[in-house]
Amino acid sequence: MRAATTMVSGWWECDALVDSRHIRMSALCGPGWRAYDNDPMVVASAYPETVALAGLLAAPGLRDLPFTGHPADMRRFIDEVRVRVLPGYQYDYDDHKDPLVRWIEQERRRRTLPDPMTASL
Repeated sequence: MRAATTMVSGWWECDALVDSRHIRMSALCGPGWRAYDNDPMVVASAYPETVALAGLLAAPGLRDLPFTGHPADMRRFIDEVRVRVLPGYQYDYDDHKDPLVRWIEQERRRRTLPDPMTASL
């Protein structure tokens, strides 16, 4: 849930979810809404995308797709992101501002680090 919240927040900050944000914020707060950091209305407005992405990241068969080394698996993962969260999403591994790119990089590093509990000392 934490990773999904971080990614959705990052997409909101770069306006990738601008249409859904404006629609939900207008419904919750009325036209001409204003919000501040960590405003509960902003959190509530991002909830559908956050839960959808959390479901993707929590599914072991899907969460592992970007890390198999098979381009078809990566395409399937990105397709799931488009269907569940962000229609029209374009993955660009060079875009280090994209929260999904950053998550994949961090997760890849985490998966390749030796386990300190099993590493020889």
